[in-house]
Amino acid sequence: AIRVGDVIYVAGQIGLVPGTMNLVTGGIRRQCRLALRHVGRLVKAMDKDTQLRDVVQGICYVTNASYIREARNEWERRTNNAIIEYVVVPELPKSALVEWQVWAHRGNTRFEYEETGCVVGENRVSIRRRWNYENTVSAVVCYVSTVSSVSNPVISEFGVQGGYSCESLSESQLLEVLRYAMSRLFKGVPPPAVMQPQSTVAEDSSASASETSVAVLSPPPACSLQVYYRVGRAPSPHLVLAALSQLEEFNIAATLIPVCQLNHPNTFISLCAVRHD
Repeated sequence: AIRVGDVIYVAGQIGLVPGTMNLVTGGIRRQCRLALRHVGRLVKAMDKDTQLRDVVQGICYVTNASYIREARNEWERRTNNAIIEYVVVPELPKSALVEWQVWAHRGNTRFEYEETGCVVGENRVSIRRRWNYENTVSAVVCYVSTVSSVSNPVISEFGVQGGYSCESLSESQLLEVLRYAMSRLFKGVPPPAVMQPQSTVAEDSSASASETSVAVLSPPPACSLQVYYRVGRAPSPHLVLAALSQLEEFNIAATLIPVCQLNHPNTFISLCAVRHD
């Protein structure tokens, strides 16, 4: 774990028994409980007044979609303050069934919450956002799903030979989704301010030098973005990177992570982002 200001980041935790460093026996429920106990103790070790209920955002990795319900139940038994994304991956360290990665904030009770959404092309975009009163910290989870997922929990389209077809999302539409998510993450952030003007020396045609002032804008706050994309259904990583490269107005450190499935069967992209000044 590491603390940056009031934010505490906790690396992924699995259900290891400290004395043996072996996974606890008993299946998904016991692994989930022990992993969450590790998370809570790490958060408290970083700050004695911060607890599991102060977690703002988290990622729960599971190796089977059937484990999501149990993991969610275990989390909600302890707190429902955080926005959590559940993703299915093929394997975890030591063949664990579940892993929790979270970040907490000292003063989580001062956070606001909202849900927004829109439709881009044939896809539904849903966002959950949390931010503190001072708006120095903000987090979003953005889901991109087929429109049918709003009323139909069954996977929408089957492709050839029982496989899933790649969802329809062009580069321009993907860019629209990313800009929408970033606009919510940076909502209320003042525009870049003019910093101390810098003087430059320019030479005119008569070889005499003159000084001019150049305004330098302050850099925007940094943001960490994790892009979870469903293999075989989401746009290619090259398309995602191409769209991200066009977001020059934001200061983004992005990571692309391929997954087997996301929280909902019809969701094929999930964006998890955090911004703090």
